Amino acid sequence: MVDHTAQMTAAATMDRETLRSYEKVVDPRLIAKDHLGKPTQLPLVFGQSPGTNAPNTTPTRAMTVEGVGLCDRLMDQQDKLDCRELKQRLGVKEEVK
Repeated sequence: MVDHTAQMTAAATMDRETLRSYEKVVDPRLIAKDHLGKPTQLPLVFGQSPGTNAPNTTPTRAMTVEGVGLCDRLMDQQDKLDCRELKQRLGVKEEVK
């Protein structure tokens, strides 16, 4: 059986110059040492990590980003204009309210 993870190393995916620059910044052995013994699979049950009673999720919270509301209104207006133009090109009559 072929071990595909053997190809997922920095040496196999980077050229020599990039690899040397990478090793100057961080020691790859420290990353491997930090990872040893830690689980590498997703929890089998959502919200529950094996071997602990602590939840592995956080409650959702509303995210507000400045300008998103304005962009939504601009897109809604453009959608109305596009819809009206398409109706005119197709010859659909406007419904009177």
